[in-house]
Amino acid sequence: MFINMRHKILTIIGISVLGGLFLSLMYINPFWGRITLSELILQLSGSRGEFPLGTSVTELIAFSMRMFPNNIFIIVFGTLMYKHFCTASVYVFTRQTNRITWYTKEVCYLALYTFIFQLVTASVAILVTIVQYDVIWNKSGFVLVAFHIALQSFWLYMLTLTMNIIAIKSGSNFAFLMVAGIQILCIALLGFLQIAENTSQNLIIMNPITRIILGWHSDPHQWFEDVLNPKYNVLFFSHSFIMLGVLAGIITIFGFYVIGKHDLLIEDTEVGVI
Repeated sequence: MFINMRHKILTIIGISVLGGLFLSLMYINPFWGRITLSELILQLSGSRGEFPLGTSVTELIAFSMRMFPNNIFIIVFGTLMYKHFCTASVYVFTRQTNRITWYTKEVCYLALYTFIFQLVTASVAILVTIVQYDVIWNKSGFVLVAFHIALQSFWLYMLTLTMNIIAIKSGSNFAFLMVAGIQILCIALLGFLQIAENTSQNLIIMNPITRIILGWHSDPHQWFEDVLNPKYNVLFFSHSFIMLGVLAGIITIFGFYVIGKHDLLIEDTEVGVI
């Protein structure tokens, strides 16, 4: 078990280091060779320099490309979690009737892995930027780093667990395409903000992906007075943590239900009924 977990941690670090390099080199572009820590993190989450993420097609495509490291994680660990379920169905569930105990450990490990991934990715992006540019440290930047890692961890946990649940019900080949489609749909809906001005607030509040765009958030704390300049004043960090936390909880509970009801020995989701 220790060797297996160590292998997973090393895999996470490898993916996150490459992801941090990618994000830093592609999306962190300070003016005049200097950048504050707060602006650095805002750019990681979608901002363009000092400007918050816009809703043009070009900007939304660039935003979707920021998800590339996350997507690699989802493929690797969503598939790995599904393989664990397949193995457990043959070697564990025949002896241990309490599947909830087994699945609780799996989701706890997944939560830990997503946090490590986001922590290392953000750290590498910051370190690479330090090497390239002059980084100015500010208090609001450190707070935004924590918010970015936490919100991204929630988002990544939800998508990875969703892929696992879909794989159990419909097979692994279909699962990632479905999850990728959900994420693309959430991003595409942001494009309607330019058209549906009367309902734009509802579109922002109801779309969960807006919760990981730090530059769209408002916050009454004085630390963020000169840092956040949102176009939409309807998102607040406290609400975002609650929303993503509730969604993560709902998906986890649904996962418990699926694990408890699905019998892989009777139905093979990869090839049909056996």
